Amino acid sequence: MAHLYWVKGASNDLHRRYLLAEREFDLHELEFFAEAQFDTARLNRTLKPAGVEPFESFSRYMAAFSKVLGIRDEMALLLLHKTQSTKSVDSITAFLREFMLDEPSTFGVAKDVVNQFQKLNEAHADWVTATQQRDVLMPAREAHQRLHSLSLEAVRLQEIAAGIPLFATPLGIEVHDAAITAAGPRIAAMQSLLEARKQALSAAETSHSDAIRQEALGGGDDLRRLEEALAAARTRCEDAKAQRQTLEAACATLKQSVPSDEKAFTDLYAVATTIVDEGAKVDTRRLQEAVSKQAVLKTPQRDVQLQLAALATQPRSNVPPEQQNIRRMLAEELDVDVDSLPFAAELMSVRPQDKRWHGALERLMGGFGVTMLVPSDLFDDVRRLVDRKHLKGRLTYRPVRHVTESVHARLPANAAGKVDVAKHEFNRWLVNEIQRQFDYACVESADDMGVYPRALTVKGQIKRGGENYLKDDRWSIDDETRWVLGTDTASRAEALHKQLADINRQLSDAQVVISAHEREAQEAGHRLQAAVAVRGLFWNGMDESGARLQVLEIERQIASVKVGSPKLEQLRAEVARTSDVQKAAQNAWADQHGLVRNAERELDVWNTERTRLASLLVVELTPTQQQAIDEMRGRRTVTSTPQTYDRELSWLRDEAKQSVRANETAQTEQRAAILTALAVFCSRTEWKPATKGHDPVMDSFEFFDQHLTSLLMEGVSRTWERFLLELQEHNSHQLTLLSQSLTGERADMAKRLLAVNNSLLHTPYNPGTHLFLHKVDCEPEESKVFRRDLAVAMSEVVNIDNADAATTRFDKLRRIAERLGSDKSEDIRWRARVLDVRQHVQFDAHEILDGTNQVEQVYSGSDGKSGGQKQKLAATCMAAALRYQLANPGATVPQFAAVVVDEAFDRSDPDFTEAALNVFCELGFQIIVATPGKMVQTIEPYVGGAVWVYAKRGDRSNAVPLQYDQASGRIDYSPMATQQPKADSAVAH
Repeated sequence: MAHLYWVKGASNDLHRRYLLAEREFDLHELEFFAEAQFDTARLNRTLKPAGVEPFESFSRYMAAFSKVLGIRDEMALLLLHKTQSTKSVDSITAFLREFMLDEPSTFGVAKDVVNQFQKLNEAHADWVTATQQRDVLMPAREAHQRLHSLSLEAVRLQEIAAGIPLFATPLGIEVHDAAITAAGPRIAAMQSLLEARKQALSAAETSHSDAIRQEALGGGDDLRRLEEALAAARTRCEDAKAQRQTLEAACATLKQSVPSDEKAFTDLYAVATTIVDEGAKVDTRRLQEAVSKQAVLKTPQRDVQLQLAALATQPRSNVPPEQQNIRRMLAEELDVDVDSLPFAAELMSVRPQDKRWHGALERLMGGFGVTMLVPSDLFDDVRRLVDRKHLKGRLTYRPVRHVTESVHARLPANAAGKVDVAKHEFNRWLVNEIQRQFDYACVESADDMGVYPRALTVKGQIKRGGENYLKDDRWSIDDETRWVLGTDTASRAEALHKQLADINRQLSDAQVVISAHEREAQEAGHRLQAAVAVRGLFWNGMDESGARLQVLEIERQIASVKVGSPKLEQLRAEVARTSDVQKAAQNAWADQHGLVRNAERELDVWNTERTRLASLLVVELTPTQQQAIDEMRGRRTVTSTPQTYDRELSWLRDEAKQSVRANETAQTEQRAAILTALAVFCSRTEWKPATKGHDPVMDSFEFFDQHLTSLLMEGVSRTWERFLLELQEHNSHQLTLLSQSLTGERADMAKRLLAVNNSLLHTPYNPGTHLFLHKVDCEPEESKVFRRDLAVAMSEVVNIDNADAATTRFDKLRRIAERLGSDKSEDIRWRARVLDVRQHVQFDAHEILDGTNQVEQVYSGSDGKSGGQKQKLAATCMAAALRYQLANPGATVPQFAAVVVDEAFDRSDPDFTEAALNVFCELGFQIIVATPGKMVQTIEPYVGGAVWVYAKRGDRSNAVPLQYDQASGRIDYSPMATQQPKADSAVAH
């Protein structure tokens, strides 16, 4: 065995090959490799025919030399490596678990369970998919069947609806025939009743005439004439009284005396005529001025009131209400606080020492003050919102962005320096803007403005760049109601209240003028009305006393007539009675006559209409139409007449249309149900291949319906059968294998322990004793639970005949398989605890007296033992384990017997060391020992040669071979004596 290393050219990369030759090998055989510039292809071509196998991979190299040396597996190699440092073996249990016991097959079987479950899972997924696809598409098929039925029904309903207009003429004929037939007897009865009432009227008229004649003969005519004259006299009396009252009221309005004679009335009449001719003259100039003044003051009054209301809402803002309302609307739409959108003026204030400049600064900075400041993260939203909304006013706004450098105004006594900025997140940006925009020199006189490129006078005159001057005196510079800068609103509120009080005073004065004019106009109107009333009166018409005397005279005459005719009252009563009878008879006859006439006219109309209907073309209805119309008419409870049969026709038409609309709605619902089902199908990503590119539209229904047919005929049943088969196989085979593997591994572990104990039985540990390895069960509870779960799963009856039982069974298996195959750290640790049966046992080493079962001592680990005891116990167990790993079945000695022990027995006394070496020799091992010099004499009998290794310099070791006498089993130490001074000198230096 050889390792070949080389560095090629100027590269620092180290290359290697591993060589294995089952013959003697001379390193000179590799000289060609260097001469060939380290050509690896030539290396392979040269060495392989010569019986030397080169390997590039260490794993393949290890497998090859293990096979040659008789090392069965990697476990044996690990154990051989462990012997190099026996002092690192601290626990018997850990040592035996790691090196004596192979990894149990339970992990492989569990992996097979997981792999097999993948097939079951796939089968289950296929069945679930087929079932779900069927369940999704089945409603679409059912809806399509209903849609087909509705389509056929729609044809029938359309046919019925088309037949309703055709039924108009037959219905009219039917109704008119019925009405005409019923009208004959009814009209005859009405005419008979009319004749009877005519005779009654004639008798009543005769009786009334006789009564009038008798009453006239008894003095009735004279009495009637007197009563008519009395009524006229009383009317004249009332008229005279009313005219007198009108005269008195008019005189009171005109402030004139009520006339007592005709001459005085004539004078009053002349005065009234003059008033009427002049009309109601009123001076309206002051009224017009007052009304105009009120109209002018209403607007400033409303503006001042709005500003005061805005101050109440925002007590620290002087910004006009119009802009505040716009800001409030934007904040509500954006769902942000109003304070997050401040106006510049709300953060600016004039310094107290510069108060006399306040008005001028307002002229300069007021427009900037009503600029709304917007955070940069809201600016895009604000811009879109402002563009979309109708603001109903003017708004200026700017974004507040990060300030990268500061700006400073440079002109002397500049306007920017007279303004303070409140503490705010926008402070730095606003200060920069004020310094940049308002670098204006503040001068006392206009004469000083020419010196500076930009200037501002205390009177508010502004000089901008390029000799551009501006002074805006549309309002007073000291008008604090126009000021917007600052958060102190007290002075502005006081000014607004004063202004409002002045406006209200002027409005009140104007209202006094208007009210006075209204009173004057009202009085003039009343005088005019009174004058007109006087002109409508006559002196004779106001003679109330003469009219009253006439009434008394006529009443006397009536009384005289009544005394002279004592039976007159009875005769008059008879006239009144017969008059009432005559009137009743007349009304009865008139009513009946109207009924007969109307009935006859109605009959004439019906006959005319019947004739017209008979002349029309009648289209015969189809049986479907006739049956449907008959059914609809059967549901109608109202009988049609010639006047109302069009309502029946309209009702039939509405019923037919409603049925058509209901059918259309139902078809729409079914189409929606189909599309919903198809959309659900297409929305499932894992079902995309099944759609074959079809979209969820009606045109694709046939494709999806064919897919459903395939599922119903084969897909669901086939996947169900496969799922059941996999479920049964997984239950009967894989879980059984896993359970058997758990049980078998435990039994196999006992067999291996028995083989090791057989080796230890013939290997003395101390004089008269040997070791026995005892297994102690420490299986964790979760492992027991797992094995019980497996037993329950295997014991369940596999005769599953329904989906619920199969799903329940599958869910149980899935929980087991998912945990066995999980990558979660807690599941990996759980898997190690339940599957690695090596972790389910611990080992004690019992020291047994030979020939008996008496336990001399129990070693349950290495705690509490001396270093030598630990090494001896470890060496003994390791030797037994190596014997088990390296000996072929049935062999008495290991096939590969070379064992390297590093720093051997450095803490052991000679007796322990000798006993441990004896164990290795008894078991047939060849020991290569690296040990301190103090232990050399103890190990001499157990070695066949020796090499002394010492450090000549601090960075180099030297080796001196020592002769070994096979006969005496002793080492010749003389070369050590001759080389010791050199070694000491080298070390000293």
